[in-house]
Amino acid sequence: HALKVLFGRPRPRVLFDNVPQEGFESPMRFAFAWSKYPLPRTSEGETTYLLAHSWEWWKGISSDLASYPSSHAMAAACAAACLAHLYPRLSPLVFVLAIIVAMCRVAFGAHFPSDVIFGSVTGFVVGALVMQRAGWRDAAHR
Repeated sequence: HALKVLFGRPRPRVLFDNVPQEGFESPMRFAFAWSKYPLPRTSEGETTYLLAHSWEWWKGISSDLASYPSSHAMAAACAAACLAHLYPRLSPLVFVLAIIVAMCRVAFGAHFPSDVIFGSVTGFVVGALVMQRAGWRDAAHR
């Protein structure tokens, strides 16, 4: 969650389902925690812009600025790494399931591809490091 607040990347729906403010049309435009982002708000056919930091949840920004990295992809990859370490024969299944989760996040318009790639890689690395450090597989097979 801290990374989401730090980067403050708008979700695809903020950019593609609305009229972004001029200069903020690019998916590579991050808000970052120290700057405000103009979130489009359309009411009765008129678009206004709510200036908000990625951490100002009380302004009703919901998860508009929480696209990067994908928490769902990160959790799925972390779980896959842990399960693959504990049950190596299940590796193909758990990694395919993690990939499906990541692809669905993009297909449903919740994230950009780079969000799920970074989330997946981070989740896998963390899961693999924890399992390797903990030595759970070695202890379970004794």
